[in-house]
Amino acid sequence: MITLTTTYALLLMAVLSITPLLAEDSMVKVQPNLKELCSLFGVDISSPGISGFVKKYSLKKAAKGPSGDYSPEDQAYSVMFRQNKVNTIILQSNQGTWQPDDWGAYTDLPFGLSFGDSHKTVAKKLDLKTSHFSLPIERLAHSVTFKGLPMRLYFNKNDKLRDIHIIAPKKDSQQSPAGDSKTRADGAASGTPEE
Repeated sequence: MITLTTTYALLLMAVLSITPLLAEDSMVKVQPNLKELCSLFGVDISSPGISGFVKKYSLKKAAKGPSGDYSPEDQAYSVMFRQNKVNTIILQSNQGTWQPDDWGAYTDLPFGLSFGDSHKTVAKKLDLKTSHFSLPIERLAHSVTFKGLPMRLYFNKNDKLRDIHIIAPKKDSQQSPAGDSKTRADGAASGTPEE
């Protein structure tokens, strides 16, 4: 005869046995925020800050000599380096014409931007004059600087924001866009976005 206690125990065992399977399917990939990504600008890839970042987010390295990138498996963002120093952050949607279906999208875009915004919407959000920000040709980037952060904005053929490339601020610009000094992963000052 099965008692109520036995029934609860069997039910609990069943739930616990399928919980790991449910967790794997519903896991959300953790992405670094933009401030953390930008703290890597100018940092040498052999530094402890970079190796810790790569380990923390399980990034894979693709390099040829002193140039390459670190990216998660879903390619939602890339930390690019040249001459062994981080110089560009790429935030990607999964809406490119050449991207595989299993690629993810970076979810925490800066400055209120959203993948799929039209060039006019982006111009309004970044307070840009639309006469200097005309309808782009696919894969043509608009270069803008907003709050001290140089960016290239890529749109698809349907005029939808597809990728954002954030370029390391020039070496003489050691202030954050907010005007206060920030610290990079290697301890030096760096431009980083406001929160």
